[in-house]
Amino acid sequence: MSASDTATLTGPPPPPKVDHVGRLFGVFHSPGETFADIAKTPTILIPMLVVMVFTMATSQVVVRRIGLDNLVRQQIMKNPRAAEMSKAQMDAGVEMGVKIGTVTTWLNPLFVAIGMAAVAGILMLMANFVFGGTATYKQLMAVTAHSWVPTSVVGGILGMAVVFMKDPGDIDVENLLVTNLGVIISAETSKFLHRLATSMDLLSFWQIFLLATGISATSSKVTFGKALTAVLIPWALYVLVVSGFAAMR
Repeated sequence: MSASDTATLTGPPPPPKVDHVGRLFGVFHSPGETFADIAKTPTILIPMLVVMVFTMATSQVVVRRIGLDNLVRQQIMKNPRAAEMSKAQMDAGVEMGVKIGTVTTWLNPLFVAIGMAAVAGILMLMANFVFGGTATYKQLMAVTAHSWVPTSVVGGILGMAVVFMKDPGDIDVENLLVTNLGVIISAETSKFLHRLATSMDLLSFWQIFLLATGISATSSKVTFGKALTAVLIPWALYVLVVSGFAAMR
């Protein structure tokens, strides 16, 4: 039997596995093939560490460029009651905010890990119990971690560039990158609509697309349309809740 006959009987060889670095780059240019490989052998630690590093780097650059006391003061001034505060009250509020901010800034990587774990759990509930998928929690955790890489890397690099290019007094840390519709509706017009418009963000939509692509790769029963719905429903609820809190604040 010739080699060609043997190849015909055995079928084409399986595609080679993609290493960790290949997966990190793959989610940028070929997410479908990359998530299909991730679904076979889920990996979490490397993409999570990448997201943590860029999150920490961005927050530290912002704090050092603007100053934590100035950041806290900016947030206090956004409260309508700030006009009624005396200088002593303002200084006390800033001092307390700096103490809390000093701790929470270094805890950002922990918040990232908790956020990923929560998102993966919500996606498992939606994909498996609502749309009949068969993904494991480890698969969806790996999908979540890799989906956060592009937006964290691109958003982090652009965010740090903006911080260095702008005057510190002109930087709005709550909307560091103008990649959303928040510039159309000001907070003075409507806090609810402003926060809602801010959520209409290009980076968020990119992340939603990647999550849906990853979910559909974990189960043949879940099409991309169903996976997209599984992501959009909890995202829309989250946006509405956050916008509501912004209006009440």
